[in-house]
Amino acid sequence: MACNMNAINTDTTARSPRRRRLRFWLRAAVLVLVAYIAGYFILMDSHRPTSPYRNANEFFESSFRWAALTRASKDNTGPETPFPEVTIWNIIYRPMDKLYFRLFPRSSNEVERLKAIGYYR
Repeated sequence: MACNMNAINTDTTARSPRRRRLRFWLRAAVLVLVAYIAGYFILMDSHRPTSPYRNANEFFESSFRWAALTRASKDNTGPETPFPEVTIWNIIYRPMDKLYFRLFPRSSNEVERLKAIGYYR
């Protein structure tokens, strides 16, 4: 019987580091996911798309809050437009952007407000 007890103790102690590692990586993954979701609401402005054209390559439903405004010419010398530039944050948060606007589509009032300032041509 004593021999069997040692085998059981050895088996549980062998699993313990594996479980600890699994718990660590699970907690790390949850922390990264929570930081990603919180970062979307902190960094992105969901009330300002990046382009007036819905089918444009540079169109994102939301924009980086502190993004510079785009210029009217490609060499960045023209006047500023009312539309924010696309930043790396738009690329990083594209999946969250799609999910957010699928769950919470723009209201008709907000669409009309955006149309009035030049969006959705």
